[in-house]
Amino acid sequence: MRRYGQLLFAVSFAVVFLNTPLWAGCVCGGDEVSEALRGEVPQVQLPGPVVVDRADMPAEDNGRDISDRGVDALSGDVSGRVTGRRTADVLDMEGVSSAADRYSARESGAALSAFGYDDRNVVHVYLRDYALPLPADSAAVPTGQLFCRDPFVLADPVSRLYFLPVRGADGQSFMTYASRDLHFWRSLGKSFTPDSTFWGESDFWAPDLFYYGGRYYLAATFSAPETGRGCSLLVSDKPSGPFEPLTEGPLTPLGWTCLDATLWIDEGRPWLIFCREWLEVTDGEVWAMPLTEDLTAAAGEPVLLFSASEARWTGPITAYGKTGYVTDAPFVWRTESGELLMLWSSFARLTDEDQAAGRTEGKYSIGVAWSKGGLTGPWIHEKVPLNDDDGGHAMIVRAFGGQLHISYHAPNSGPTHAVIRPLRIRGRKVTIMY
Repeated sequence: MRRYGQLLFAVSFAVVFLNTPLWAGCVCGGDEVSEALRGEVPQVQLPGPVVVDRADMPAEDNGRDISDRGVDALSGDVSGRVTGRRTADVLDMEGVSSAADRYSARESGAALSAFGYDDRNVVHVYLRDYALPLPADSAAVPTGQLFCRDPFVLADPVSRLYFLPVRGADGQSFMTYASRDLHFWRSLGKSFTPDSTFWGESDFWAPDLFYYGGRYYLAATFSAPETGRGCSLLVSDKPSGPFEPLTEGPLTPLGWTCLDATLWIDEGRPWLIFCREWLEVTDGEVWAMPLTEDLTAAAGEPVLLFSASEARWTGPITAYGKTGYVTDAPFVWRTESGELLMLWSSFARLTDEDQAAGRTEGKYSIGVAWSKGGLTGPWIHEKVPLNDDDGGHAMIVRAFGGQLHISYHAPNSGPTHAVIRPLRIRGRKVTIMY
C-alpha cells in the first residue's frame, strides 16, 4: 500500500474542544454534541471525492489521519469541498463523484471522528454515535474473525446499532453480537436459552432477527423427535433478548421437514418464507406462507415459489445415501425500482477447477432470482451464482448511512466466518463490492 510522506492539504477548524475528546469514554446526547461543536467551520479543500460512513476510523487509515477535530454533519460536492453544518442539517452527498458512495441522511447525535484518505485520494469521513455505548467488558471482534454460520444483521431503527444473532457454542441456544460500524462486534451474551417446555431439542439453526410492530422477532430452525425439523418465531422487547417462544410448536406445516425460515412484510401483510428439505423432497423447495398479523399462526395455505433445479447454476450433492438439489436461506429484498429479488443458497455445478482441487461437489453459492408477479412469482433465476468463494446463506442490510451490504458466511467447508461487504444493485445487476 502506498504511503504518503506529507499531507496534501491543510485543515483548519474554528472549533475548540475540551481537553478530552468527546469520544474518549463519555456518553453525549445530541444537544450536548451540538453545543460542543457550535460555530462556523471554514471550507476545506480535499484531494478527491468523499465517502461518508457512520463508523470508527479503521486502523489502516490511522497513518493518513487528516484531522481529529469535528463537526456534527458534513456536505460535499464534486469539487471536493466539505462544509460544516449543524446537527439537524441533511447530509447531502449528491454530486459526489460516482467513484464514491453517495449518501443522503439526517444524522442527529453524531459528530465527526476523523478525516482520512486512501491510496486513490478518496477522502473518508468517519462518524460516531455518542449516545449508544456498547459493553466495554467484551472484546471487539473483527467481522472476519467472527466464526459463525448464517450471519443475519438487523440495522435496529431504535438504537441505531447493528445486531447479529448466532447459534450458541453449546448448540442449544442463541447469542447476540452488536456493532456500530459492521466492522467490529461485541458479544452481548446469550439471547435465548430454552426451558424444559420448549418444543425444539436440537439444531438451533439460522436465527434471523426482525423488528416488527414495536417488538423483535427471531425466526429460527429447530428439531425434535415428535415434530421433526421445523421453524418458529421467538419474541423479545429488546434485540439482545431475552427471547421467548411465540408459539408452542413450529409454524411450518407439521409433517414437513423445513428449515431457514425468514420473515417478509409485503404491504403490511406478514409472510413466512422457508425451505423444504432436499432430503425429504429430493429437489429442495422454497415456500411462502401468509401469517396472521400477530405472527402466531398461518393465515392461508403455503405457496410453492420454486425448486432448486430450476436455477441452471445449481448442481446435485450426495449425502446420507441420497442425491439431490439443496435450497437454503431464502431472503427477499425490494429494490429502489420496486422489484423483488431473492437471495438463496445451494451448491453450484462441479467445475473442472473444483475437480482439480479435489472437490467432489460444487461450491456453496448465492443465487439471485427476480419476481415477475410479487412474492408468489413466477421467479426468474440468474444464470450464474453471485459469488465464487464457497460462501452462502446471504442477506441484505442497509447501513444507517444508506449503503447496502451483503452478509453471508464463507467458506462453507470451514472454518467458516462472517463476511460483510458493500453491495450494489443497478437495475437487475447485483454486484458484491470486493
